[in-house]
Amino acid sequence: MSTPRELNFKFKEGDRVTEINRMRQLCVGPAISTASKNQVLRILSATRSGTVSSVGVIQNLKGARRIYVDVIWDGSKLTSRHEQMRLALLDNV
Repeated sequence: MSTPRELNFKFKEGDRVTEINRMRQLCVGPAISTASKNQVLRILSATRSGTVSSVGVIQNLKGARRIYVDVIWDGSKLTSRHEQMRLALLDNV
């Protein structure tokens, strides 16, 4: 029987984090104007920054343990849960 591997937490409560840019696709037809296309691309490429409110481990149905981070984004009162691989420390960006 194998032993569970040690989990490494990249963040702790109170850390300032930002989203890592991820590839996003936008499919539009020739009828859309360039200004509208640029506005949509600007919204999609914007990254958020926020503060870590809690860090925890969640086990999926197959038994794999994943580290999740609850973040309060700037300009919002609600928390959202993300895997730690989607976030980076704000100082490192």
